[in-house]
Amino acid sequence: MKKQMISLFEGVFKSLILLSCCFISSPVLAKIYPLSEGDVVGNLYQIFPSTGVTMRSLVNYTDVGFEEIKAANPQLPPDLPSTRHPVTIPARFVLPNTAKKGVVINIAEFRLYYYPPQGKEVETYPIGIGRKGWDTPLGKTKIISKTDNPVWRVPESIRLDVATRLGVILPDEIPPGPKNPLGTHAVYLGLRGYLIHGTNAPYGVGERVSSGCIRLSPEDIITFYNEVNKGTPVQIINEPYKVGFSDGKLYLEAHPNPEEYEAEEAHYLTQMKKTIREYAKKHHVEVNWDEVSQITKEQLGIPEVISTT
Repeated sequence: MKKQMISLFEGVFKSLILLSCCFISSPVLAKIYPLSEGDVVGNLYQIFPSTGVTMRSLVNYTDVGFEEIKAANPQLPPDLPSTRHPVTIPARFVLPNTAKKGVVINIAEFRLYYYPPQGKEVETYPIGIGRKGWDTPLGKTKIISKTDNPVWRVPESIRLDVATRLGVILPDEIPPGPKNPLGTHAVYLGLRGYLIHGTNAPYGVGERVSSGCIRLSPEDIITFYNEVNKGTPVQIINEPYKVGFSDGKLYLEAHPNPEEYEAEEAHYLTQMKKTIREYAKKHHVEVNWDEVSQITKEQLGIPEVISTT
């Protein structure tokens, strides 16, 4: 697998200069890729962060979530104490095995995909999802409305939870402004009580911190809000193992299963193997099952080649 990783970096980044974070002056916005690239889009790259920069700091400048960066760099501490070690930014993705239409939210990878109606490209954003006990629900729904400068009408369940855990009594409503956890824009789903919204706490993007809603960064929510419309279909899935075919090669991308789905891990592995066999048969390639086993153990969240040459 290490040889494949080196090959990936050499093939994609041979002319790339490793950047210091001090070079980046503004956040990187949503990534947009043509669907003509196949099932795998984007690029891996590496940076040498400046001293004092943390993985959470990198989220704002790479548009890759904290859990994604942490998984791709298991050898590094989250506080990144020095510039001696490069940090892999996993900005390459196997597209989820769903219809390429509307919004697809994969909670296993903390990521949202949006396929515009023209059917020629895909946009992708890191997201925050529901914390333990406040799980983001799976299922199919649609966008029923959207609003900028939203008022947050605090659900009684959340008021009770915050009062119990933190001793804070929330008001019935929180008006637009810097104290509103919905941020500047909100997109309402057909699942009652669940939204895709911005945030006044960007550090939570790419982590399990919400009460079940899907959070986007303050920059990404503006782009997403302006792109989607009422009636856009939304699929919320849990796909920890993604299989795709691109440039004549079969790829596997593996993520840890969210805690609430760990008991079903055997089911997800069985489904993954079934999908791999289907893709291998369709594209007439042989599979390196030792590589598959290694990838599923490491769960780096990086697309890796599993077909033999």
